[in-house]
Amino acid sequence: MKRALSGVVAAAMLAASVGAGSCSAAAEEPAGSPCVAFAKASAPALHTEPAGTTMRAAALVRIRSGAGRSYALDTEGRLGRLDGDAAAAIGVGGVGAASGTDFVVTKSASGAVQAFVARWVAAVAGASTTFELLRFTSADGGLTFDLASMKLLLSSQGGRPTGEAAALALGRDGLLFVALGDAEPAPGGPPTLLGSILRLDVSGDTYVVPPDNPFVTSAGDLAAVWVRGVHEPRGLDVDPETGDLWLTDFSARADTTYVHRIVRGGVTDARPMLSLAAPERRVGFAGGHVYRGKLVSALVGRYVYPALNGVLVAIDRFGPSGPAQASKVDLGVDGPIGRSDDGELVVAPARGGLLRVVDGSLPAPTPTSLLATKCWDLTAPSGIPAGAIAYDVTTPLWSDGATKERFVVVPRGAKITARADGDLVFPVGTVAVKTFAVDGKRVETRLLVQHDLEDWTGYSYAWNEAGTDAELVSGNREAKLPGGKSWYFPSNADCTACHTPAAGYTLGLEAKQLAGRGDALARLEASLDAPLDHAALGTLVPVDAPPPATAEARARSYLHSNCSTCHREGSATGTVVDLDLRSDTPLAKTGLCREPQAGDFGLTNARLLAPGDPSRSVLLSRMRTLDERRMPKLASRLVDEAGVTAVESWITTLATCP
Repeated sequence: MKRALSGVVAAAMLAASVGAGSCSAAAEEPAGSPCVAFAKASAPALHTEPAGTTMRAAALVRIRSGAGRSYALDTEGRLGRLDGDAAAAIGVGGVGAASGTDFVVTKSASGAVQAFVARWVAAVAGASTTFELLRFTSADGGLTFDLASMKLLLSSQGGRPTGEAAALALGRDGLLFVALGDAEPAPGGPPTLLGSILRLDVSGDTYVVPPDNPFVTSAGDLAAVWVRGVHEPRGLDVDPETGDLWLTDFSARADTTYVHRIVRGGVTDARPMLSLAAPERRVGFAGGHVYRGKLVSALVGRYVYPALNGVLVAIDRFGPSGPAQASKVDLGVDGPIGRSDDGELVVAPARGGLLRVVDGSLPAPTPTSLLATKCWDLTAPSGIPAGAIAYDVTTPLWSDGATKERFVVVPRGAKITARADGDLVFPVGTVAVKTFAVDGKRVETRLLVQHDLEDWTGYSYAWNEAGTDAELVSGNREAKLPGGKSWYFPSNADCTACHTPAAGYTLGLEAKQLAGRGDALARLEASLDAPLDHAALGTLVPVDAPPPATAEARARSYLHSNCSTCHREGSATGTVVDLDLRSDTPLAKTGLCREPQAGDFGLTNARLLAPGDPSRSVLLSRMRTLDERRMPKLASRLVDEAGVTAVESWITTLATCP
C-alpha cells in the first residue's frame, strides 16, 4: 500500500481544474478517434553501394569532408581528394600514420582553403618523439595542397608518449580541437600538453588560446587545454547540429576503446570524462562521426563508429543516468568510416573500393507531418481531436519554462488497468500527445505510441513558423528560438531513456498526478477494469503550493516528477546511483542520506542530501549545473529556480537524514 505525503491536506485534491476536457465524469464511453496508432517503422537494413574514388581506397585511414569536398588520408600519410589522384596528394605523415595522424580541411573567413594536420615526428638522437600541428594552404580552392605552404603552428615535447595518437575536429565556431595521446611524465619535468584535448583559435598566422578556455589562468601553452585524461585518441568529431564534441579513445591498459561525449564549456581537469558506451574491444580504425545525412534516418543524430568484423556501433546521447543508448548493426564491411561532403557515411574496406552506407529497409510508415497522423485537429481548441481526453498534471516535468498541452487517445472499447501505486497501464494502440509552447508559440508536439504490448515509441514533430503543421524530426535536433533561446528535439532513443518500464512508460498519466486536475482521471477511470482505491494512493502538490502544504510535500512532489522516472526501484537506467525518489518512499529508503557515488562537485564533506545544509548537498548542485553532471540530463538548458528553491527549503528544514 502506498503512503500519502505528510502535510498534504484535502485541499490539494480540490485544486482548480486546469486543462480539463469538456465531458463530465459521468460521460459515456468516448466516440472513436481519428487518432490511431500507426504502424511502427521496420529496423534499418544497412548495406553499402559503390561510391568511387581514384585514391587507393584499400589504404585509406581517415575520410573527412571540408570546404565542400571529400578528402582522405592513407596509410603512407598522404592527404588528397577522394575524387583526385593519389599521386598528387601531399605527404604529411609521421610516426604511425595509420592511427597517429589526422587532418581537417576548412575555409577561412577570407575564402582560403586550409588543411590542418596533426602528426608525430620520430625521435632522433635520443630526443623524445615530437607532436606537431601543421597548416597547409591551397592555391586552387581546395583541389590541391602545396607542401611548400606548410607552417608549423604547435610543437610539443616532454615525457615519453605511451600512444602516438592524435585527432582533430573543428567546432561550429571555427575553433580547432586537438586531442593528443598520453605520456609518461619526464622525472622532474614540467607538465605537458600530452594526454589532453586542446582548443585553439587557428584563424590567424599563429594559434591563439580562446579567452573562455577553462585553463586561461595556467601558464604558457597549458592554457590551451580544454579537457584532460585522454589516452590514445582514435577520433574526434563535432556534431554539426548541437556542437557537442565526441571522442573515441583507446586505453592500452584496459585494452578497451571508450566513447565520450563532451558538451560545450564547463569542463575542468577536476572532472574526469564520462564513458558513454559499454566498452568495446580495441577498434582498429579511426573514430566515428555524428550522422546528419539523409540516407539512413535511423542513424540521424547518433555517433557511429566501426568496431571489428564489420559491425557499426551507433550511440545516442546520455541516458538520464547510467550508460547511453547503443545498438550494433552488422554492415559486413571492415574498414574506417568517414563523412563525405554531402554528409553521408562512407566506408573504405580492406578489399578496396569506397562504399556509401544506405538503408535498404522498406520505407518507414511513420507520418511525416503531425496533421497526417490525425492526432491534431487545427479546428479544435488545443488541437484535441475527437475521442481524446485532455489532462493536466499537478507537478509537471521541468522543460525550460515551456507551457504544455496534453491529451491521450485510448482505443475505443479497450480497458485500462492500474498498478498498486496508481500508475495507469494502457492498452495497445494508445497514443499520448504533448505539445510544448515557448513564449506563447508552439514549438514541438510529441507522440508516444504503444505499437505492441509494452512497445512504446516516441515521435517528435517540429512546428512550422506559421503554426499550420509540424514536421517529423529524424534523430535529435536543436533549433534556435527568438530571444537567444534554443530547443532540443529528442530522438526515439532519448524518449525511451525516460519512458521506462519501471515508470509505466507514460509519466504524467498516474492517479496522484491527475487527482484534482479536472475530470480526466474520472474519464479514464470509466475504462478501468477495476476501480481505484483512492484512499490508498498518495497525492502530489504543486511546487509553489501555499500552506498548509509543507516544504517536504513540495520538494518530494517535485523530485517525483523530475527524477523518479529513472531513480526508482526496478529502473535499469537508475542503477548507476541507487536512489528511489518516488514521493511516497520513506526518506530513509530513498538513498539520499549518504555520500555521493558519482562525483561530489568539490563540496566539503559532501552528501547527496546534507540535512540543514544545502551548500553540502550534491542533489542541489546537480539541479543547478548545466554541464554533463546535470540532472535530469535531457532537454533542459535552463535552471528551474522554483524547483531549486523548493528542494533547498526542504533541506533547510531537515534536522536529520536517517
